[in-house]
Amino acid sequence: VLSKLDQSPGNQEGEPESSSRRETAAAATPASSERSETGDFRDEMANQRDRAAQERDELAAQRDHEADVADRAVLELEGNEGVLDRRTPRLQELRARGLNGRKRAARGRERAKRDRTLAGTDREFGQSDREESRQDREHAATDELTGARRRGVGLEDLQREIDRARRTGASLVAAYVDVDGL
Repeated sequence: VLSKLDQSPGNQEGEPESSSRRETAAAATPASSERSETGDFRDEMANQRDRAAQERDELAAQRDHEADVADRAVLELEGNEGVLDRRTPRLQELRARGLNGRKRAARGRERAKRDRTLAGTDREFGQSDREESRQDREHAATDELTGARRRGVGLEDLQREIDRARRTGASLVAAYVDVDGL
């Protein structure tokens, strides 16, 4: 067994889970794989919501700026006393533009806030999905009766430990027990 395992590459400590390990776990638990994919999807949705919120904030800032420009124009026109009546259509239009711009900016910020809240919820669900997936893989890798690792997962674990011992120069002791009729 050891010579066969010596020839195959294994997962090094601190590296992401090997694809063969993920495939073994996914084959053992299709629901686990689906949960993991759902978690990744939720994270992507959260990122999209964050980007949308950022765009809404930028648009709100632009609308605030436009409202400020309209307000300054109103003040400038009002400063010319006697030249324009306060009820002239131009002043009314500028005031309305400033007010509408601020209202639209406030709505945009409110939507951005809602997007960020939903993004946080998506991330929480994604984390929960990945945790359930991890638990599913762990249950699939462990025999319910004995608590021992299943053969395929156990061989992958053994290979990882062999690789670690080689890398660190540490000693390694392996025992193999075959129990029939259990």
